[in-house]
Amino acid sequence: MTLDNLIDALTAVDSTLIVPDGFTNPHSYRGYYDEVAFEPAHDVTAGAMLADALAARGATYTGWKGGEYTMTGDTPCWLAHEGSAGGEALDEDRVRRMLASARPADAAGGAEVTILDFAEPSGCTHCGVPKADNTGEDGIPYCADCGTEGCRQWMRTDTRLTKRRMELAGINPKRRSGAGWGGVESRPF
Repeated sequence: MTLDNLIDALTAVDSTLIVPDGFTNPHSYRGYYDEVAFEPAHDVTAGAMLADALAARGATYTGWKGGEYTMTGDTPCWLAHEGSAGGEALDEDRVRRMLASARPADAAGGAEVTILDFAEPSGCTHCGVPKADNTGEDGIPYCADCGTEGCRQWMRTDTRLTKRRMELAGINPKRRSGAGWGGVESRPF
């Protein structure tokens, strides 16, 4: 989807709608510097998303390894965190699903705010499901949100935590020995 297509899709809906899984913060996509990416955001209005898309058209962003890139109406769009080369193409189907899940603002005209209160420290911050029994039959942990081992969000978090555990234990995560998941036996974490 091009930036102009995205702007057209957002112009066609009520700007006060709250989009649960929308986007914000346009920037140069690290995968292709000359393409625009938006960061995922929760509970943003369609009007705010439109404002970000309009701000990106004609804007010049600096690529991650230098260079200046001006975004036009024909620029392809991505959904990715700033600095991440791993993102998803922002295509028509994705935007249609975003807008289909939108809800009206409350009577005061603001967004409905949900405050998550976790009784347990391992609750899913994405959906608010507290940790109940997050281990499968084989003792393999899985996401409390969707209940699967292959949840992309949970795997991303688990990978970051594993890397941090290894760094705290003095193990270089980029040079893993063949000693297994926990590094070397003399220095497990």
